[in-house]
Amino acid sequence: MALPLETTMDSVSIVLVGSFNPTIFQPMWFAANELIARADAENAEVSVIHPDITQFRARQMNFVVEHGRFFVTCETIHRNLVRDLVLSCFGQILVHTPIKMMGLNRELHFSCGSEAQRSKFGFEIAPLQPWGEWGKEIHDAYSTDKAHGGMMRVSMRQVPRLDKREGYLQTDIQPSGVLQRDGIHILVNDHFQFEPQEKHPALRAMETLEQIWEEDAEKAEKIISHIMQRATGKG
Repeated sequence: MALPLETTMDSVSIVLVGSFNPTIFQPMWFAANELIARADAENAEVSVIHPDITQFRARQMNFVVEHGRFFVTCETIHRNLVRDLVLSCFGQILVHTPIKMMGLNRELHFSCGSEAQRSKFGFEIAPLQPWGEWGKEIHDAYSTDKAHGGMMRVSMRQVPRLDKREGYLQTDIQPSGVLQRDGIHILVNDHFQFEPQEKHPALRAMETLEQIWEEDAEKAEKIISHIMQRATGKG
């Protein structure tokens, strides 16, 4: 399902929560384990390599690894890069890594077409009436002043999951910090939780990732497409 409008900073990410050693996750380690090409590792843009955090960019992917979190992201058009790397890394090499949670995320910014249209959508999903007198004050300011308040963040969560897995599906919507005049920032987070396992504790997360990846992408696309249509007044 194609999105109805042009977007910016459209990305996917995989976040693993568990126990990691940031020092080993360097570009050349990925190359040595044939997870990325040696040329990509040699040309990596390294921000920091430290016992507490490793951060770099290589092969169109951005990596951030801390003691409790492994994060990798890329543009949505290259989405399978992150899936394949994570599956190989933790499904074949580091199967002993404890992974307690996993998040599959789709994130983007898009323009509503005008500031007025963005405000209209904001007041639609965050009505002012329930806020009483304060809501009226916000409305009056909107009517008379270009600088005005309104919706700053809305989150919707689906739980329990329809697939019976432990976790939830959540979407966050807020004004865009990139397209500041008329933009919206949307994040769809498919969150999974895993019970501790003694043998190969990473494999359950990797099995879930492999099974859910395409379905997850389709679900996020539908949610985002619907929000974009409503936010731009086209749906």
